[in-house]
Amino acid sequence: MLRFEEVTCKVRHFWTDFGSKDCFLLLDILRILGGSLNLPSRGWKRGVFFLWHGLTAFHFGITLFNVVEKVTAGESFSMTMWYLSFTAATSICLLKMQFMWTHNKQVKRMIDYVGSKCNFSSDAKHDSSVREKYSTRARNTIRFVLGLMAVNQVLFSIPHPQQDKLYHFPLLAFLETSWIRQLVQIVYISTIPIIWYSKYFWCTGMIVVILMNLQGELKILVHKFSDVLEHMEQFESDNNLDSTQARTLFWNQLNEDVKSALEQHVQFIKYFQSVQPILGVSFLLYYYFALATYASVLFFILNEPISFGTIFQATSVLGSVLECYLICLLVDNFQEMNEEIQAIARDICIRMPHSQEYHSDYVGLRTTMMIILLSNNSLISCAGVFDISVETFAGLINASYSYLTFLLSFL
Repeated sequence: MLRFEEVTCKVRHFWTDFGSKDCFLLLDILRILGGSLNLPSRGWKRGVFFLWHGLTAFHFGITLFNVVEKVTAGESFSMTMWYLSFTAATSICLLKMQFMWTHNKQVKRMIDYVGSKCNFSSDAKHDSSVREKYSTRARNTIRFVLGLMAVNQVLFSIPHPQQDKLYHFPLLAFLETSWIRQLVQIVYISTIPIIWYSKYFWCTGMIVVILMNLQGELKILVHKFSDVLEHMEQFESDNNLDSTQARTLFWNQLNEDVKSALEQHVQFIKYFQSVQPILGVSFLLYYYFALATYASVLFFILNEPISFGTIFQATSVLGSVLECYLICLLVDNFQEMNEEIQAIARDICIRMPHSQEYHSDYVGLRTTMMIILLSNNSLISCAGVFDISVETFAGLINASYSYLTFLLSFL
């Protein structure tokens, strides 16, 4: 038999190798588990496709049946709130999955742009380390999500007295054979977290991974604009701009540096703007879902005895809170990096020497820097309702807390 040290070593090697894979390949695991919407042409994959989507429809149908039954039967307030929240959660999973698939082409273009690594500064080693840094963050995020899913799958599969109460399966009463009832119950219960968690976190994971990789590209652009300023100052200090030849070399070099940086920046903005509607609408769906369900689920947890079921629900809420905070933090980080580019553009405007001979170049470059100063904004609007930011996340938490205290007043 393998010793404990050998087992842990094998697990560690597997986890390290697993985490070293491309982050988009790791996302494919979530996409497959959640149920890809691409219908296979033939073979056993086609059968698995219909089986998995059949289970999804089956789960959703049972959920709708339960919520109607609990509302019409006049169940306890906490149980009614739980089933309404669970129905909202499954509905938002389906909506997010469908929304992401309708924007599949835009998502693929973003993945191709990130994979092309078309942005560069004067320091190739710096660019490589930045990409590796942000790619590692993305991989670790997906590893954390998969680990959280594994923990919840275990917690969810452990039998507890509240299991039938929380995930009632009314059709079991029509099955006379006990082993068939047990088998159906096991299949029904054990597939709930793997299907719905995968759907929920695949959509969010895809957005987060794209944003993290885009941050790496923007960080390289910040370094690129820093190069422009550094080269300009270095040339001024090393050469006497009183000579015509020196001025010609200076303005040619500056025009070339700014043109290269601007081309990369314009391309980045084009791709970043294409991801904004996807992020804005998906976050809007998530925001109002969280506003309605955080307090309801916590209200139910506080009114039920501690069990593996309540621990599962608590970790689910925690995962959703971290998801919301991470997205808001990433968008704020984009704004901070853009402010760095704005500061560099301002410094270029201030320190760029004027030359009567190259007045048109001076005016053109100064105008370009002013445009960057005025238009460099990465705030993402949710359908014009609000902007995504950490401040928005704080407002969501405050609103959820107020809603929770309102629900607790009914006790």
